[in-house]
Amino acid sequence: HAMGNSNGGIQDYWDLVRKYPSMQGGFIWDFADQALWKTDARGTWLAYGGDFGDAPNDDNFNCNGIVAADRSFHPACWEVKHAYQPVHVESYDWTTKTAKIRNDYCFTSLDAVKGMWKVDKAGQTIATGVIDLAGVAPSSVKEIAVNAPDGDAILFAFGKDGMPEPFAHDQFVKPFVPGTLPDEPATRDLVAPMFKVNLSRAQTDNDRGWGMAKKCKVWGDATDSQQMPDGVVSMLDAKRMRGGKIVVDWTLTVEKDGLPVLPRVGLTFKIPKDYVDVVWYGLGPWESYADRKTSAMLGIFGGKIALNRGLIGDGGAIDHNPNALNPDNYIEPGEQGYRPECRWVLFKNAEGKEIKVIKIDKLTTIAEYFVICTGSSNTQINALCDNVEKALTQLGEEPLHREGYRGGTWVVLDYACVVVHVFNDEARKFYSLEHLWADGEEIDLTGVLTRE
Repeated sequence: HAMGNSNGGIQDYWDLVRKYPSMQGGFIWDFADQALWKTDARGTWLAYGGDFGDAPNDDNFNCNGIVAADRSFHPACWEVKHAYQPVHVESYDWTTKTAKIRNDYCFTSLDAVKGMWKVDKAGQTIATGVIDLAGVAPSSVKEIAVNAPDGDAILFAFGKDGMPEPFAHDQFVKPFVPGTLPDEPATRDLVAPMFKVNLSRAQTDNDRGWGMAKKCKVWGDATDSQQMPDGVVSMLDAKRMRGGKIVVDWTLTVEKDGLPVLPRVGLTFKIPKDYVDVVWYGLGPWESYADRKTSAMLGIFGGKIALNRGLIGDGGAIDHNPNALNPDNYIEPGEQGYRPECRWVLFKNAEGKEIKVIKIDKLTTIAEYFVICTGSSNTQINALCDNVEKALTQLGEEPLHREGYRGGTWVVLDYACVVVHVFNDEARKFYSLEHLWADGEEIDLTGVLTRE
């Protein structure tokens, strides 16, 4: 029942379909939301039962498609597309560098299909290549050698001549191993109260069908009061490290049987409201969930915390913000926008004034230090570079090399042992030097930088 945020488990159904020839199931009701255009003082928007003053009505019960009424994709549509794709990589062996390719075409070989792979490490592509699919017969599985290096993830994609993008893809990701924490002094005062236990969430359409709000009320009450119910223990430890970093260690233990299912397990904390630009290293780019994530890919993605108006714009279509974290083309509000398996996430404001120093002398002979910062405009980028040069010239230091000044998107000042990189926001996201050099040592600038 593809109503709102739904279609969890569709891949599980299709794994069974492919395993058992007699399997039936996984049927979807239905393809498109059924809604009508309505115009009022706000503009033109998609309306459903009750929006026309009609009574009785079925509310939004006819809006249960994998695409919206304007035929824009709901996020679940990408998962359905992935489950239905005719070419799959069943498995990949990192040791033997072999992939099992499954051809679900009944009468066509994969001779005309172009196979590609790319390997990522720390979110950056380190190698790409092609796969020879000649001879993969219809309705068969073939093991193929892949001359790929080691990494964190390998993505396979399949396309044909004339197609603007691949029609199928699969990715295999190694288990994430978190880094170790430095052994350094820490303080715990006033830190833990910043974090609140969150065991509830907004309902989806189908949640309303099984009465989640009532049946899971105990978890909503615990979230509101921060008092755990009998049989539940929450242990939260937060400590402030040098440089302003905060390390959080939280364990939730449910010791009592008979409690309802947990809608969510997490922590919340507040950040300034203007920090709406988000970059994350996790699954994306579209919304996904624990039971609906096989189509999502591990990578570095960006988005914006923003709401769409849901009104038709000047272009004659609803103004869906393609960079919004929330898809917001669900016709009725509810739980949305989740991104699982995040390894890191970054929030920024519109000024984008971040400065990082990374020690790389043990990783390369290019330099000993990279200084990386962001300017909010081409003018500011050039002004930052001019000020750096002026200050260092007064100290008797001249750059060996200067590049990118006229372009104004990425300027490099090379002082031999120190290389200064000044980006605009888009270029910094794209080149992501701090993640490319993630094994470097980030230098604590507390007490060095002053606010002017």
